[in-house]
Amino acid sequence: MRAYTRMIYGAAVVLSAACTARDPAVKTTTKTGTSASPSGDVAAQRDHSMIRVVNAVTSGPKITLLADERTMFDNVGATEVTAYKEIDDNAVKFSVRRSDQPSSAGESVNREVMGDGERYTAVVLPADHGVTGTLRVLRDELTPDSGKARIRVINAAAGAGQVDVVLTGRPDKLFSGLNFGNEGGFKDIDPTSGTLEIRRKNEQLMLTSRKDMQLEAGRAYTVVIVGGPKAPLKTIAFEDQPMPNTRVVSLVQ
Repeated sequence: MRAYTRMIYGAAVVLSAACTARDPAVKTTTKTGTSASPSGDVAAQRDHSMIRVVNAVTSGPKITLLADERTMFDNVGATEVTAYKEIDDNAVKFSVRRSDQPSSAGESVNREVMGDGERYTAVVLPADHGVTGTLRVLRDELTPDSGKARIRVINAAAGAGQVDVVLTGRPDKLFSGLNFGNEGGFKDIDPTSGTLEIRRKNEQLMLTSRKDMQLEAGRAYTVVIVGGPKAPLKTIAFEDQPMPNTRVVSLVQ
C-alpha cells in the first residue's frame, strides 16, 4: 500500500484486521479450471488485498477492469470468472470498459476502501445503456463455520425482478426477494445436495435452476443469476475451498 494511503486509512484498516479473521489460502474452481490464491495474512504482509472479476454480461465484447485508470484485468469474456489478483492500494477507483476500445475511459466508477489481506469480487452487471454495464464490488468471506457449507446468490439478471432462491430438500427459502444487482450475503448451511431453483418472488414459477448442486463442508459457493431481458436466464457458479496450513507465496502480478 502506498504511504499516503496508509496515513489516511491506516487506523481503520488496523482496527478491521484486529476484529476479523482472515481467510487461509484458497483454491478456486470455475468452469474453466482451478486457481490458487495466498492467505489473507500473506497478502497483508505485503500490504495487499485481493480482487477478482465476474463478468455477468452474457453476450457482447470482452471487458476490462481498471484500478485508478490502470488495467487490472483485461479481455474478460462473457460469464467469465477470473482468478484473484493482488492490489497494493487501499483507496481505489474501479471502473470498467470495453476491451476493444482501449482509449476510452472506464464507466460505472466505484470508489472502494480495501482492507489489507481481504478478498473482494467485482461483479460487472448488464445495463440498458451499454454492454459494459454497472459495477458492484463485494467482500468475500470464504471460511464457513465448522462442519458447514457457505453459499451466496447474486441476482445479475436484468429484468428478472425480485427472485426467491430455493434448494430442494430444505423447508425454507434459501434467499428471498433478491433484487437485480443485489446478493443476500453468505449463508452457512448443513452440507447437502440438490437442485437450486430460482423463482419469481412469492410464486412457484421457476425462472431457471441449477441441478446437482453439491455443497460440501468447509467450502464456499457463489451462484450468479444471469441473462434477460431478451436472453434466457441461467446460472454461473464457482467454488472456493479454503486450504488451512497451505502457504501460497505468490499469486498473479
